[in-house]
Amino acid sequence: MKDEQDLYEKEGLGVKKITFVDNQDCIDLIESKGSGGIFSLLDEESKLPKPSHTHFTAAVHSNNAAHFRLALPRKSKLREHREIHDDDGFQIRHFAGAVCYQTQQFIGKNASFCYISIMDMVG
Repeated sequence: MKDEQDLYEKEGLGVKKITFVDNQDCIDLIESKGSGGIFSLLDEESKLPKPSHTHFTAAVHSNNAAHFRLALPRKSKLREHREIHDDDGFQIRHFAGAVCYQTQQFIGKNASFCYISIMDMVG
């Protein structure tokens, strides 16, 4: 969106500028290829001989303890989220509000996705 706006301005099209919140830090928390990215941690957990959603959740919290977008479920404003154990999920403060993610199914879903991706490459 930002690139499109820059192009419109460069071309002198006079399109009304839209202001938006830059959420790159949230994207980096989720997608970073480094040691702390949630997807990266999930992939690492999936490679273990006995992957565990509680171990994955603990890794997310420990690798991103200082990240202001990440919180424990018990710190949620919603009562139903506060009932989730800290080792069963995490909360991400997205630009539009906080979302609580339960990690119980993450490893199974990730393994299924990897299998489908591999089969597509082989197929």
